[in-house]
Amino acid sequence: MLGTGKSDLIESAVAMINGWPRIAALHDDLNPNLAGEFSCSSTSTSATISFTNVPEVGTTNQNSFDITLHESGQIEFDYGSIAIKDGLSGISAGNLISDLADPGSIDLSANPNQAVSNLTYELFSPQNVNDLSNTSIIYTP
Repeated sequence: MLGTGKSDLIESAVAMINGWPRIAALHDDLNPNLAGEFSCSSTSTSATISFTNVPEVGTTNQNSFDITLHESGQIEFDYGSIAIKDGLSGISAGNLISDLADPGSIDLSANPNQAVSNLTYELFSPQNVNDLSNTSIIYTP
C-alpha cells in the first residue's frame, strides 16, 4: 500500500474501498527485515518496486514480485514465486470516490489484462488460494 502504513493484519475489500488509494500487488504482512530484499529502480518512463524472497510475518516462506508504474499510466504486477496462500491483489481509488461500489473479487490469473477501474481486486483465502506465482497482471488506463 502506498501513501500510508497499515497496522492491522487483515486483508479485505473494505480496506481497499476505504482510506487512501491503493496499489496492492500482494496485500499481506511481509517482513523484509527478516529476510529477502526490497528495492526500487527507475527509467525515464517507469518506476519499479521489487520484493525478492521476502517472507510473510511469522513464517520463513519466500515471496517475490515487482510493481512497475509506467508513465503511460499502465501498472504492472510481475510475480515470481509466491508462497503466501492468502492476501489480496489489486488496485483501488479508495475514498477519493465517495460512492465506490464493491464489484466483488475476480480471478486475476484468468484475466491478467485489466482495464483500470476504481476498484479491481482478488481476495485470497483457504477456499481461493493465491495462484499468482509466475504471472503478470497488467492494468491499462
